[in-house]
Amino acid sequence: MSYILLLIFPFIIFPISTIILLFLRDEDKARKRYLNIILIANNLLFYIPIIIWQVLSFSSIDTESEQMNNLFGLTYLILFPVCGLAHVTLLILKISFISKKYEN
Repeated sequence: MSYILLLIFPFIIFPISTIILLFLRDEDKARKRYLNIILIANNLLFYIPIIIWQVLSFSSIDTESEQMNNLFGLTYLILFPVCGLAHVTLLILKISFISKKYEN
């Protein structure tokens, strides 16, 4: 049970934290727009394998094969650290810009 929750955790945290980060205030509108675009692109990149998996499951391609499962797993083996690091970096940037606003 805990193994399943550990696997599901990133798929729950990414969209929730993205929604929270999208609505944080920032004085610099251009910087906020730029960081929000990167944040949304990061989430789309993270969910692309699931979207492709769903599209392939409606077509005639066999998505239950072992090769497809391995490809899906390897894709997330690469994407999870990259998207996770980008997400944490954007989180730190957004929080640091907010804290600078309150220091002044």
